[in-house]
Parts: sequence; C-alpha cells; structure tokens
Amino acid sequence: EAAEILGVHTGTLKRLCREKKIVAEKIHNGWLIHSDVVQEFAKRYDGRRGRPANNVAGSK
Repeated sequence: EAAEILGVHTGTLKRLCREKKIVAEKIHNGWLIHSDVVQEFAKRYDGRRGRPANNVAGSK
C-alpha cells in the first residue's frame, strides 16, 4: 500500500526502509510503515533518480 501511495516500486520502498530513509519497523519478512509516516514522507519525497530517459546519450 505504501509503495502505491508514494508512486514507487515495492523494491524501491524496501530499499528506502533498509537505508533508513523512511521510518519503518522490520517485522519477519516485511516492513511496517505507519500511515502518518507515509503521508509525511510523500510530502518531501522526490522519486526521480538519475537523468531523465530522454537525455540519454544516443537517444533521438
């Protein structure tokens, strides 16, 4: 659910949890992220990484 709210892939959200960029608790095989934390994180998170695809060398 949190990944959908943030508009990121579940793998990206797991990475953010592992890197402690979002407050979460590791429980068995998953992560528990409180809804208020997701909402606050969504206000400041910029999901863009690297350069946009249309700026890749060799693209037209």
